[in-house]
Amino acid sequence: MTKKKADEKVRVLITSSDGNLSAAITALEKHGLKVHSVMDAIGVATGEADESKLDAMRKTPGVTVEREDTVQLPPPDSAIQ
Repeated sequence: MTKKKADEKVRVLITSSDGNLSAAITALEKHGLKVHSVMDAIGVATGEADESKLDAMRKTPGVTVEREDTVQLPPPDSAIQ
């Protein structure tokens, strides 16, 4: 994983341990979270925030904030299968 610059935007996944996802989102928006999608059925939201804000966001009670990573698989016909 590459190191991100402090002012760089990163995509994040948000879950709420107490089941109140909307309250978690409201609390995180105060730290600059820009919400992309909310999936109430599974209790997860996605969004974007400054790298420098992640530590503060992670200190919010009842909230888990993780970086959203991407994985690139090789094409089916590649030699690495």
